[in-house]
Amino acid sequence: MSYPPRKISGFFNKTGFTLLELLIVFGVVSILSVAVITVINPSELILSTRDGKRMSDLSTLNRILGLYLVNNGTVFGDSSTIYVSLPSDNSDCSDLELPELQAPYSYHCQTEASYQKVDGTGWLPVDLTTISLGTPISALPLDPTNDNQYYYTYTPDSSNKTWELTAPIVSLSKKKYAQNDGGNDPNLFEIGANLISAPQIAYVYNPLEDQVFTGIGVVYAQSAPTAGQVSVFSDATHIYGTNNLFWDTTNARLGIGTADPSVSLDVTGAIHSTGDIYTAAWTDYSETSTVVGWSSIDYKAIYTKKIGKTVFVKFYIQGTSNSTATTFTVPYSSIAVGGGEFGALLIYGSDNSSNLTAPGVIKLPIGSNIVYVFKGLPEVVWTASGTKRIQGQFFYEAAN
Repeated sequence: MSYPPRKISGFFNKTGFTLLELLIVFGVVSILSVAVITVINPSELILSTRDGKRMSDLSTLNRILGLYLVNNGTVFGDSSTIYVSLPSDNSDCSDLELPELQAPYSYHCQTEASYQKVDGTGWLPVDLTTISLGTPISALPLDPTNDNQYYYTYTPDSSNKTWELTAPIVSLSKKKYAQNDGGNDPNLFEIGANLISAPQIAYVYNPLEDQVFTGIGVVYAQSAPTAGQVSVFSDATHIYGTNNLFWDTTNARLGIGTADPSVSLDVTGAIHSTGDIYTAAWTDYSETSTVVGWSSIDYKAIYTKKIGKTVFVKFYIQGTSNSTATTFTVPYSSIAVGGGEFGALLIYGSDNSSNLTAPGVIKLPIGSNIVYVFKGLPEVVWTASGTKRIQGQFFYEAAN
């Protein structure tokens, strides 16, 4: 017997989803995805995991040191030494570029072959094998990163039988533990029995999250800093370094627009000022200058001032003439004077007691530092005998 097909009503008689239903589903999924990623934050999760290991490692070491103290009655290590978990062939860690310490503190490192040993030759200078029940660990723990930015430290106080262990805290979720551990550095997890007297060590840069720590919080570096770069804020929480603002620590020079400053302040590009720019004072070059054209000089004054490559000169020479040539030297060789070899008509004076009726001129050949002075153009020379006086000022572009 055959039966007519049944008509089933409800959900199963639909052939698909409507466009509106699909849009609603996609919207909900997108919102949930963003929310989950925001909450989970993979980078923060990695940082938090590392910080968790750091805190666990130091807590374990702290308990072991307490056990060692009960067993042996003493604490090993020099009270003015900070023992770090980094390997180095130099016992003072001088090749690791660690933060500078104030006297009397110094660093101590062990070699890579021994720095994890627990017999007192490792980075922790305590022989854990002498504990009566045996050493609780087979190797000294290390920071998850363990480079010259992130490492463990141990600072003992042998006379008081106390110590401090430290590790950097870089995740936001664990920051509260560093800020409330009783120590003096909000960026370090500090544990032990002597948290106040041990010196602070600055941890500056976190390459994973580009974090730079301050005493009141965290700001983010937009790129890894380079030695010499001057850091600037791009907004309230981000800083970056740039070669356009560069400090040469070796020579104490500041470069603007250049990472290779050649003078105390080296600016590449134009300088604009709405106020006065004060420069160095005039330099008396009178005694250094070589003067030609006088048998005796009653008065001589030659002053120079150099701003960038521009050299300003003012002079006054008076005495008895013995040559038709009249020259004096300046400190820098010339590239050009007023666009060429000849300077502006700014030279005044007298020749054999007669004042010049027209301004004279100066000539400074390109590549030379000898200034030629003439009564006028074209290169009118002076009387070889009698009195002579020249005075004036000019500027030129120096070759260096």
